[in-house]
Amino acid sequence: MNCHFQISSPTFLQALVLSCYITAPTFGDELPEKLKPWLEPQSWQRDTNGPILSPGQPGQFDDTHIFAPAVVRENDLYLLWYCGSRGTVKERVFRLGLATSENGRLFTRHKNNPVYGFNDDQHSILTPALLRSPDGQVLRQDGQFHGASGQNWIAHTTPGDQ
Repeated sequence: MNCHFQISSPTFLQALVLSCYITAPTFGDELPEKLKPWLEPQSWQRDTNGPILSPGQPGQFDDTHIFAPAVVRENDLYLLWYCGSRGTVKERVFRLGLATSENGRLFTRHKNNPVYGFNDDQHSILTPALLRSPDGQVLRQDGQFHGASGQNWIAHTTPGDQ
């Protein structure tokens, strides 16, 4: 079953820009031209009628809670990872979901959601972050994040791991 979503106001992008602004290096009184569009005041307008992602249908892993989106555009496709859970606050365990879009406005949930979870009903995936190599490539494969060395960066680690 494919579920479609539309982008609402760019709150996530505003938070990302604010984060970049707060952590940006100091440029004196003058910003580089390529940063000005992102760091100067902007006028945001809603370009669709609804949110980019809503909780899933009853029975899906994300039918109650969703949060912490992380988006990347690769090869003309937008990939949106997010945390989702079901059940009551006391019982909730978050797993990683994925939705894709060709236009950045209409998203479809991945058919194999959740794409990652500990599956022990105790440990959650919280606030995913995208990692990029120095050449700009996102370090991930099939919904799980891997480094060039093949190390799995998302798996639970133990004291013996290097």
